[in-house]
Parts: sequence; structure tokens; C-alpha cells
Amino acid sequence: MAVEKTDISRDLINHPGETIADVLEARNMTKSELAVRTGFSPAFIDCVIAGRADISSEFATALEYALEIPKSFWLNLQAKYEAELLVYEKATIISDDYDKISKLEWQDELILLKSRLDLAEKERLAGTPGYSLEEVRNKLMDKFKNADGGH
Repeated sequence: MAVEKTDISRDLINHPGETIADVLEARNMTKSELAVRTGFSPAFIDCVIAGRADISSEFATALEYALEIPKSFWLNLQAKYEAELLVYEKATIISDDYDKISKLEWQDELILLKSRLDLAEKERLAGTPGYSLEEVRNKLMDKFKNADGGH
């Protein structure tokens, strides 16, 4: 059974640094100027804008004074980013786990069909009624045919 993957894409989760970059561009302000206004190093500003560093309460306060955008905005943006990232990571783990489980279930079903095929063959050779050899063989072949498309 094929599983529909979640529509969550990591590319659609925006780090708050992207918003800082947008504000700087809209105000024709350089990262160096923001560094001076906030008291944080240019390297730190670069890291935040690149998404390698998060917005702390202290940095949010500095942004409020430097950009006249409330501290709460920056902290909420950071919290939203972290929540979206958590949802993405959980969905990825669940999806990966389901894929593994589905493959295991498929392998178990294949083993069961193979054992039924063996039993049907033994019963056919012994001349006793039981599973139809042709029916089991067809199910087994269907599983192999569908293996590429569904798993």
C-alpha cells in the first residue's frame, strides 16, 4: 500500500533571518550598519541572516531599538520557525518509519505467500486439496509486479 507523503517542504520554512534581510533591503540598510545599531558583531548578523543562528531575547531587544519593530514580533517569528521545523521533523520521522513498516509488512506478506506456494506445491504433489497453486502463484507474481510501484 502506497503512503501519501506530507506536503511539508523544508524549503518553505523561513528562518527569521530572511525577514531581517528583507527589512534591511527595504530600508537600504547594510548588515554592517545593523551590527553597529544592535551592538552585535557583523559575523553574528551574517549568521542570523543565513539561518545559522537564532534570534535570542537579547538580540530581539536590540532589533527593536535598531529597526523599530517590536521585540515580540521577532520572538514570535523565531517561535513560529521552531514550531514549523518541529512539525517538519516529526512528519519526516513518521513518514520514514511508515515506509520501513510498510516494507516489513510487504516482506512478511511475501514470506507468507511463498510459504503458501510451497504448501500448495506439496499438496499438489501429494494429491491433497488445499490452496490453488495457480492462485497463490498469481498473487505472488502480482506482489513482485507491484513492488516497484508501491514500495
